[in-house]
Amino acid sequence: EAALDPEQAAAVTAEYVTLIGRLQEAGLSAGSRAEVSVKPTAVGLDLPEHGHKTACENIARICTAARNAGTTVTIDMEDHTKVDETLRLVAEIRKDFPDVGCVLQAYLRRTPGDCEVLTAPGSRVRLCKGAYRAPDGVAFAAKSEVDRSYARCLRILLDGQGYPMLATHD
Repeated sequence: EAALDPEQAAAVTAEYVTLIGRLQEAGLSAGSRAEVSVKPTAVGLDLPEHGHKTACENIARICTAARNAGTTVTIDMEDHTKVDETLRLVAEIRKDFPDVGCVLQAYLRRTPGDCEVLTAPGSRVRLCKGAYRAPDGVAFAAKSEVDRSYARCLRILLDGQGYPMLATHD
C-alpha cells in the first residue's frame, strides 16, 4: 500500500502486469479463474501531485493486461478516508473497463448507500466486513452491528442487477 513516488507506483503496476502474464502462461487467467485485486494507493492514489490521475492510468494498464489475459480486476477498498476517491476511480475506470469490480466494507456506516449506487446492471461488488480502524461515527465497532450491516448490504446487492461477490475473511 501507499506508493511514495510515481516511480514506485509504476514499479508496482509493472509487477501487477507481470503477475497477470504469469497467470496467463500458467493457464490460470482464462474465464476469470484468477481475479486480480488492486489497492489504489499502491499504484499512486496518495501521491501529492496527480495521485488520482496516476492511479487511474496505472489501473487502466492493469485492466488492459487482465482483459488481454482473459481475467478481471477488482479495485480494493482501503481505509475510510479513501472511499470517495476509490469510488470515483471505479466510476472512471468502468467507462473503459465495465467489468472492473469494487470492494465495499460493511463495517462502514455509509456502505448501504454505496451498495445502492453500485447495483447497476453488470456491476461487480465484493462485500467484506472490513479490517481498518475507523472512528465510531464512521464505522460500527461491535461485531453484531457489523454482521447486521453485512446482511443489510448483501440484501441490497442481491436485490440489485449487479454481481455480488462475498468475502468473509476480512
